[in-house]
This record gives sequence, C-alpha cells and structure tokens, in this order.
Amino acid sequence: MLDNKDQGKIFLSSDYDLDIDERKVKYKNFNIVLCEICKNKINHNWYCRNCYDNENNEEKYRMLYGKCKRCFQAMKIRSWCLSCNSKRFEQDFNKWTSGNDEIDKLIKDSQTSSCILEWIPYDRFTDVKFLTEGGFANISSATWIDGRIEKWDQESNNWKRSEPIKVALKVSKVMKESMNPNPSEDFLNEVLYIE
Repeated sequence: MLDNKDQGKIFLSSDYDLDIDERKVKYKNFNIVLCEICKNKINHNWYCRNCYDNENNEEKYRMLYGKCKRCFQAMKIRSWCLSCNSKRFEQDFNKWTSGNDEIDKLIKDSQTSSCILEWIPYDRFTDVKFLTEGGFANISSATWIDGRIEKWDQESNNWKRSEPIKVALKVSKVMKESMNPNPSEDFLNEVLYIE
C-alpha cells in the first residue's frame, strides 16, 4: 500500500493565498505536488515556475508570498504586509522617542515603507564590546536580546521576533558630545545606507 508521500497531491490555485510556511505544512506529507493548472511539479519554493512566468506582477507576488489575512492584499515581502504593518507601527508612534526629532522622523518614515528601522532602548542590549572608531561614530558589538521583527503574529496580536542576535552598535560622536543632540546630515545619510 502506498502512503501519502508516494502519492501525488494537486496544488490548488487558492493555495497561493497561503504563505510559504502554511504551504509547507499543508503539503508536508507529499513528495510530489503538482500544479492544478499546468500539472507541472511545484518547486521547492512552493509555487509553479511555469505558471509564474505568465502572470502579472500582483499575481506573481501572491504566488511567491501569499495574501495578508487581514487586508487580503498580495504580500510584497515574505511574511510581511506593508499596508497592515505600517498601520501597526503608526499606532505606536506616540509610545517611544529617541529624544531627537530628526531621528524620530527617520525611523517613522522607514516604518511606513519597506525598510524598517526601530528605536531600541540601550537596556535591550547586552555584552556590549567596543570594536573601533569610525568617521561619525564609535562602533561596538552587542547582543540584542529581543531580536529583530520577523512578522506579525495574528494569534498573539504582537510582533514575532527572532531569537537574540549579535548586532553592531554605532554611537554618534556628535550626539554623544552634545547635550542638545543634532545629528549631522552625513550621520543620518550613513544610517540610511546601513544593511
């Protein structure tokens, strides 16, 4: 008798509404998964490459990343709805400040786009070790105990975060030496291009 792994399964076009993790769970018991439309094998990234090539951009995003469970728009980034997550960040704008209006604006602007910056209080870092002195900042390594935001968790109604991660900290010399911190334009531009 054949078990599920030896039998094929049809990948329905409605499965593109699921995110990649949900697709993996749905089809974990099958070795062969075929596209409902063209009958080609679904690839390891959980979409049909043959059908993908013939679709418009919006449908390609849906095929790659699924649909948001809240607004039902195709996600443009894996596990990340730009529209809904921007609104979630906006709701918290009044709950934090860096103490500097320019930096706050930079962070808030990023949180309503696809590049997310976050204000992280210094007490959320451990094992801080000085590494070197850069042009506009002193650079240290540290462990960020909360970890980075990965996606919105519908069940807990909160951000799902990675495990604690090692990060580089840049402490602005201008801000450190001044009681009324005003970061230079060069420093802010450097922050914009950190990956």
